[in-house]
Amino acid sequence: MLGGAGAGAVAGGVVGSALGPLGTVGGAVIGGVGGGVHGFVVADAVSDDSQIYFGTDPAHGDFGANRFLVDDGPVPLIEGGGPMDAHSNYFNPNKDKDSASNIPRIISGHAQDITTEEHR
Repeated sequence: MLGGAGAGAVAGGVVGSALGPLGTVGGAVIGGVGGGVHGFVVADAVSDDSQIYFGTDPAHGDFGANRFLVDDGPVPLIEGGGPMDAHSNYFNPNKDKDSASNIPRIISGHAQDITTEEHR
């Protein structure tokens, strides 16, 4: 939390400096509060293995869902061309045959026939 507050204060101060001394102070205060909240949320997620940045990990057992088999896909920005390359692979049988087969089974009411994967 303190790291987030410090980073936010510095970033806010730098951005606010374009507005002069008052902007520097105001930006630092706003950035510090925002960074502190962000740091708290991230620290909370790290302290509980069922939590990720936006809440309970849907692949974790605590979420309560059944997990179907999905290929990991390319690492964003490293193995692909953008930050969300793997997101639509679920529907492409040439890239992820298992999930492309599982989705129609779920939609058609045959969820008992899907290939499953263990929770994280």
